[in-house]
Parts: sequence; structure tokens; C-alpha cells
Amino acid sequence: MTISVAQQAAALAQAAALGAAMEFAPLYDATRRLFYIGYDCAKGEYTQGWYDLMASEARQTSYLAVARGEVEPRHWRALGRMLLGDNDYSGMASWTGTMFEYFMPNLLLPCEPNSFMYESLSFCVYAQKRRGNKTHTPWGISESAFYAFDPGMNYQYKAHGVQALGLKRGLDGELVISPYSSFLALLLAPRSAVRNLRRLRDMGLEGPYGLYEAADFTPDRRTGGKTFEPVRSYMAHHLGMSLVAIDNTLNGPIMQRRFMADAAMASYRELLQEKVPVGAQVLRAPRREVPEK
Repeated sequence: MTISVAQQAAALAQAAALGAAMEFAPLYDATRRLFYIGYDCAKGEYTQGWYDLMASEARQTSYLAVARGEVEPRHWRALGRMLLGDNDYSGMASWTGTMFEYFMPNLLLPCEPNSFMYESLSFCVYAQKRRGNKTHTPWGISESAFYAFDPGMNYQYKAHGVQALGLKRGLDGELVISPYSSFLALLLAPRSAVRNLRRLRDMGLEGPYGLYEAADFTPDRRTGGKTFEPVRSYMAHHLGMSLVAIDNTLNGPIMQRRFMADAAMASYRELLQEKVPVGAQVLRAPRREVPEK
């Protein structure tokens, strides 16, 4: 399929119009200086939950809103930066310990070398790989479909994570590996990510449209003595992120450069250069596993 220059220009104009029409301020809680997770239209009220961690997919929204002048810059400082540690490594805590929380924003936001976020992304990859080593499986855990079905025989979906990264309890009670998690890590750890993707492919996880959504290693969901159950579906969101990650890796961080070509976005780049705090307390005590109800 060939796209003409005129079609490209029209698509760019449409994207620019959609971007200009976005409003983030209506979901901003000025008292807490945080974004609400959502708004309940039926009840006519905000949900009583907030995006309060820096290691969150909402980090991209926070940056956009600050750079566009929709929310005050101190919102960025209100995002939580609790440190978790594992051996000699440490990084910012997330809620569910997913690759999505740590890496998705950096499809567009540059990851400045030696920054606090760079160290946290490195810590995320370390903890994810360590979980894979412990379970003798590939690594890469994130929110994804898994091998359980709703009444319509559709795969169910939720956030799966690594307990060493997340504050939510019971994260290591299941084991679901998603290939898009490895794609997200390409820019930071290309060799490890490619080796892991080849391992997933060699396990038979490749389908007609690429790698399947996930491999579910959770023991009580495996059947017939299998090592894992393949989740044979594709999610456009996950494939799209994978393609952007591949583009960033093969063509330099091209999507990051395009994002920062916008003067408003580039003007707040120093927010991404935050250094690791000296002498900050790191939570290293082992956390007791509590199964989810």
C-alpha cells in the first residue's frame, strides 16, 4: 500500500488537530496535585483513585500536561518516587510491577543517561530477568490477556507483574509472559530483549501476525501436562507499541526525536534529567506474599 504525500500531510494535520483538542485539566485534582484515574459518568463524580507514582504509564500524560501548561509544573514533583531494592540494584516502585508502567512512556519520552528514570528502567529489566531466571522461563511480565475465559470464551485480561517492582501484593502468584514486554525493552537492553524474543519464538509462540499475546505458565491454568498455555490472540495496542519500539531501535530513537521536535515538549526536557537522590531510603525488607482475594 502506497501513501501519497498529500495523504501523509492530511494524516499529520488530523493528528495535530486531535492533539490540540485534548484536555487534561478536567481530570486534575488541584488539591492533591495529581490526576484522577477516572470519572464515573453514571454517578457524575470522580473515581477515588489517583495516579500518584512516577513509575506509571500516566507519566507520559503528566509530562504532556505540564509542557502544555494545563497543570502546574509542581505536579511533576508530587509523583511518588519510593525506592525499592533488590541485591545491589534499586529503582522507583510501581503499583503492579509491569513493563508497561516503566517503559511505555519512553516510547516518546527520551530516557536520559544516568537519570533517575534510566536507573529505574534498568532496575526493572534486572528484576524482570531475575524473575525469569528463578522460574526457568523467559522474562517479560506486564498487563496482558491470560489463559482464562469469560462467558463469551474471550481471553480475560489484567495486569501481571513482578513483586520486586510492585507495591500491590500477590504479584508473583501467577506467571504470564508477554512478548511485547521484550519489545518495550529493546532500546535499553537490545541484546537481552532479542534473545528473549527468539526464545519465545522457538517455544512456538509465533503466529501468522507475529508473536502471540502471551504464554501463561501459571500452574493451575495449564492442561495436559503442558509447560505453558499459549494465549493465541493479538492486541492492537501491544502490537503498536512493539512496532514503535522497533522503529526507535532501528532508526535511532526516532519517535522520541519527533516528540521533542515540538518546542513545548522540548522546553521541559530538564524534568527527564532528574538524578538519583543521594542518601534516599531504599525499601529492602522482604515483603510477605498475600494472595489476592
